[in-house]
Amino acid sequence: MEKVVFDNVNIGEDTITFKYLLDGDLNTLKVHYKSLSLKEPKLTRDKDALKTFAVSLGVFGFFRFGAVLPAQLDITKYCGWVHPDLVKFLEYTIPHEWSEHRYQIPRLDYKGPEILYKEKELGARSMYCLSGRLVLLSQRR
Repeated sequence: MEKVVFDNVNIGEDTITFKYLLDGDLNTLKVHYKSLSLKEPKLTRDKDALKTFAVSLGVFGFFRFGAVLPAQLDITKYCGWVHPDLVKFLEYTIPHEWSEHRYQIPRLDYKGPEILYKEKELGARSMYCLSGRLVLLSQRR
C-alpha cells in the first residue's frame, strides 16, 4: 500500500465518522457513544476543541491499517487540528511498534509510514479537549 489518507471526519449527535482513502479506495470507521451527546452545549461551546478530539481519534484510527504496511499516512487535510505532540508521539512509536504483520510477510525492514502534513499548519487550530471541568471522554448523560 502506498498511501492512506485521512479524508473526512464528521461529528454527529452520538457518532463520529471517519473516512480514509487507501490508495484511493474508501474505508469508513464509526465510533458510537451510547452515553455521550456530542451536540451538548458544553461540548459545542468550543468547536476547535471538539474537532481536535475527533481528529485525534481519527489519526489514531490509522493504526487499523498496520496489516497493509502503508508507505505514507496523509493527515494534511486536518493537520490544523492535530497537536504537534501527537505527531511526535507517532513518529517516535511507529518505527518501533507499528505492525506485527511485517513478521508475517517477511518485511522486517519496514519501519512504518512517513507522516505527511503541512508544517506551517500543524496544530494551528488544535485545542485541548476540555470544556470547563468537563472532559469529553468522561461526560455522561
